[in-house]
Amino acid sequence: MENLLLIFVVIVGVFALYIACSDIPRYFLCIYEDNIVETGSALFWVVACVACLCAIFAEPNKTIGNNVFRSLIALMFFICAGEEISWGQRYFGFDGPDFIVSINKQNETNIHNIGSISIFSNSFFFLTVLFFIVYPYLCKNKNAIVKFICKHNIPIINNAILQIYIFSLIVWGIIGVRFGTLGFSPFSLWGYYTQMDDEIFELLAAFSFFSFALTDFQNCLTNSFAKATMKEKATR
Repeated sequence: MENLLLIFVVIVGVFALYIACSDIPRYFLCIYEDNIVETGSALFWVVACVACLCAIFAEPNKTIGNNVFRSLIALMFFICAGEEISWGQRYFGFDGPDFIVSINKQNETNIHNIGSISIFSNSFFFLTVLFFIVYPYLCKNKNAIVKFICKHNIPIINNAILQIYIFSLIVWGIIGVRFGTLGFSPFSLWGYYTQMDDEIFELLAAFSFFSFALTDFQNCLTNSFAKATMKEKATR
């Protein structure tokens, strides 16, 4: 499965780079509100949430630690999915609470556009770095962390997922430099829309989390099947 996920992210990344360099109107259309990039991000978040919840039940070696870990990231995925599409405001045509819409930068029913968008964007970016780079580094180099992870059977980031995230950073960086909008601040060196790189990063970050959740669920199923097979052989 990891190879398929790697191939997919490379295809998406290369295509994004291609249209960003060759067809700016089409690229802008793709990242516009409720179009393919934003919708794709929401779908990845939803599937990631479902996969995490399924992994909780499929895990053959349940502990309080791995149950809490998966529950928390499933909740995060659910919130990200809702925030990505403003909790379905435009899809279902409902009006959000006035007190939220009135202080929202884009008059939407979400939290991440309240006040400074940069604060939430930079916080999300920092979270992805912690999860995909710092967390696996600690898992490999800090004995106390390794013991805790092993004791509670908490899922870790494998090399394929790390490669997906690193590739995502590279694509985001190139697109940000291309449009002069790199980073999560309201500035543009060459007059382009300031979020030309933000939306593609959100899509690829969502895919990175989706890949983690999917492979974790697959591992749970594999381990559960292996445990059941061993138990069956032992009873013969």
